[in-house]
Amino acid sequence: MNLDARKLAFIQRFSRIRNESTLEKLEQLLELEESHFQPISEDQYRDEVKEGLEDYSAGRTTSQDNFENEIKNWD
Repeated sequence: MNLDARKLAFIQRFSRIRNESTLEKLEQLLELEESHFQPISEDQYRDEVKEGLEDYSAGRTTSQDNFENEIKNWD
């Protein structure tokens, strides 16, 4: 199935959603996709990597366990 056919099938399924919670989750996913996954320039990428390495060197890190516990408190 090509992209256009998949979009059409999704729109048809989307139009049949009756559960508001499901609709909200899909809206959140779209908002996340639009806000967090924008292309960045190579310079911006390098700056962010550099910042991350500096954070690591300065001890500004957290363990996986602490991070997972923190996520549980996110709204």
